[in-house]
Amino acid sequence: MPPKFGAKKPEAAKPAAAKPEAAKPDPAAAEKLKGKKIIFIVGGPGCGKGTQCDKIVAKYGYTHLSTGDLLRDEVKSGSARGKKLTEIMEQGKLVPMETVLELLKDAMVARAGKSNGFLIDGYPREVKQGTTFESTIRECDIVLYFECAAKTMTERLLGRAKTSGRADDNEATIKKRLDTFYTATEPLVKYYEDKKKLNRINAERAIDAIFQDVVKALGPAPPAAGQDKLQGKRVIFVVGGPGCGKGTQCDKIVAKYGYTHLSTGDLLRDEVKSGSARGKKLTEIMEQGKLVPMETVLALLKDAMIARADKSKGFLIDGYPREIRQGTEFESNIRPCDIVLYFECSAQTMTERLLGRAKTSGRADDNEATIKKRLDTFYSVTEPLVAHYEKQGKLRRINAQREVTAIFADVVGAITAMEAAPARAPGAWMHEGLPDLGNGAGPQIRVPRPSPAEPTASTFVINVLKDLATRTVASQHWSKTRASTLEEIDVETYRSKRRWRSLLTSQRQEQVDEPLYQKIDVNSLLAECQPDAETQDCFIKLVPRMIAFLESSLPFDVTKVVVGGSYGYDTLVKSRNDVDLFVFSKELPKAGHVMWMPSVMKAVEALIRDCNKGQIPECTDFTTSKFSVGFTCQGIEFTVFLTHDWESERAGGYTRLYDESMRQRNSENRRMYSWAAARRQRQFILDQEEDVRDVIKVVKHWRNGVDWADKSRRPSSYLLSLLVVKAYQNAQVIKGVNIRPPPIDEEGFFMREPDPVVPENPLEFPTMAETLSAFITLVKDLDRAMTRLSWNKFYEPPSFRIEHMTTLPVVQDPANPAINVAEFLGTWASFHTETMLWAQKLGL
Repeated sequence: MPPKFGAKKPEAAKPAAAKPEAAKPDPAAAEKLKGKKIIFIVGGPGCGKGTQCDKIVAKYGYTHLSTGDLLRDEVKSGSARGKKLTEIMEQGKLVPMETVLELLKDAMVARAGKSNGFLIDGYPREVKQGTTFESTIRECDIVLYFECAAKTMTERLLGRAKTSGRADDNEATIKKRLDTFYTATEPLVKYYEDKKKLNRINAERAIDAIFQDVVKALGPAPPAAGQDKLQGKRVIFVVGGPGCGKGTQCDKIVAKYGYTHLSTGDLLRDEVKSGSARGKKLTEIMEQGKLVPMETVLALLKDAMIARADKSKGFLIDGYPREIRQGTEFESNIRPCDIVLYFECSAQTMTERLLGRAKTSGRADDNEATIKKRLDTFYSVTEPLVAHYEKQGKLRRINAQREVTAIFADVVGAITAMEAAPARAPGAWMHEGLPDLGNGAGPQIRVPRPSPAEPTASTFVINVLKDLATRTVASQHWSKTRASTLEEIDVETYRSKRRWRSLLTSQRQEQVDEPLYQKIDVNSLLAECQPDAETQDCFIKLVPRMIAFLESSLPFDVTKVVVGGSYGYDTLVKSRNDVDLFVFSKELPKAGHVMWMPSVMKAVEALIRDCNKGQIPECTDFTTSKFSVGFTCQGIEFTVFLTHDWESERAGGYTRLYDESMRQRNSENRRMYSWAAARRQRQFILDQEEDVRDVIKVVKHWRNGVDWADKSRRPSSYLLSLLVVKAYQNAQVIKGVNIRPPPIDEEGFFMREPDPVVPENPLEFPTMAETLSAFITLVKDLDRAMTRLSWNKFYEPPSFRIEHMTTLPVVQDPANPAINVAEFLGTWASFHTETMLWAQKLGL
């Protein structure tokens, strides 16, 4: 982030300012600007605030005013004030603040009738300018401060210099500009932060990621003038590949129903031709080879719909949306769509039609190679969109392989049914198909509902993680288990751990009012604390939304092929507070759908990286494979698997699986796993004599090394440790057993194979036969009666089912107190039998 404020810099000599006239309040101007939002934009050169202002203008209908542009325009106008400005600048003087204020006020008043508010860019640059603006014109509502590191801004400006030709885009000048910016901005930022008006925006990220935080700060976009005209008007999204015939069908719909056909391509071309300010901006964007921002396309659609609303029954939106986010933004900013007409047509048919058209069209893109690329792009982009609207019940599939009249008959049927139903109320789409996250059992907590302007899945994840972290650090467990101040924390202990980040993630310790979760690595914190019930409920609510997001990303009817849930014997959390989410894809409707799975993983990865946004610690330990993503964020370890389970017999969908998990958890009052409890297990083993510890190591190595048919039923590692201790106490085994324990790494994890680089004591690494021999010797000399024990030193007595009390050893894991780990053995007899089979195989 930017250098810390506070360092005194020598001030360069400033040009004298022209003698100003005292600024006076203007009640008339204040009245005209009443109700208009005023936003000050602050950020260094190269921070990207210009791009963000363009997106704000498109989404919110605000007017972007730059003091530099206003001064240049006034000079060009040749007005008396323009001539005066020319004279001042030619004398090398600074333009008086009062003159700049007059220009701003006049521009705002002139545009007030057609604007929802104003973005004031480049002003104020110091506290006095801000207070004078607010005393003479009107108070600002919010200040957006785009924070960006000096290094990042320098790199961006130097990159721009390669094409801009600007003389001031050189490293020496850039450094001076940045020094000036930081020196001048420090008091301004502090002033508005003290007034609770400043919103810090991390401008180091991708443009869309930054804009999501801008939207959070500004809130929902106000309705556009005339948007009430769209009330009751039907909206139909038209989706189909090139050559599917949707253009012909749209013409017939317009003729029969009186709907207006809007094509985003036509709207963009018309706007460019108009020569409007927006058209000129579009020309500039396209000439640079950039994509037109989604907010601009939405603004064009909204304006076109409002302009035609009086003479239209409804709208056919053709060519938009092309992806899920475009659809949700349209519905949140304009109005919900009623149905989506999807004209399905095989790639072969569309190719034949386009090649046929090529004979007369003369279009350069009507050739087989280009057509194939266009179709590939269409399918990769559109299938997730189709799945999204099919899940909402809005999709109408139209077989477009037939004659025009037959196709239109199906279209008529879909539109007739739509018109018979009441029009969709604005906002009704938002929570359709989502689990109710606010009515679960247990203590109720603040679970942020996504606003219409926010991307539902990622925003929910971020907010819940923030809430989780805040609750944990505020809980009694923090004060009981850790130091109460940052200075008392043994940071070096954490830095020595290879897998743990430093406890401190910020050096700004003097800012005591900063939320604690911005300073603390919550991963380490949660590892030390036993989270309370509210934290657990907050965590649980994250699971169904993550699954819902994954399902919405799949390109087919997921209700038929996807089940999912959480792993960890209904506790949701195990082994350092992690959650495993599974999505099993079974009997996919088309073999070709397997190719979509990597695309889904990219969507999951994008969502995960979304968790870095806002003021939470970044994701750590990020790993990806072909069908899984793992990461740590806010102390929670996620592993998301997309597993092809072609022969799975699971049924009922993720809802059944999740509900069953919650039913068992609620009925048995299961608790979360804590690292502190796991440490007690380890200490229990370390307290044993050395030869006992050696046997435990061998037994655990055996457990990990055997290729178990069902991993979930393999013996509990903790159970096996207890068996060894019990056997030693009875002096039946161990003495005289010749074993060599497997090596462990610096974190205490057993090494599956000797270190290939530096093989420390390779002779101490036991073979599988030796390991099994030692373990089988142990099991042979044990019987069920002597293993009947309960480990409840740290917890209340267990409440296991009676049949398990009488047929299995009773072994209570301190980290999972409601679980009898011996249940995972099936029965003692089967465990004993399996061990003997291994003995027979090895001739032991």
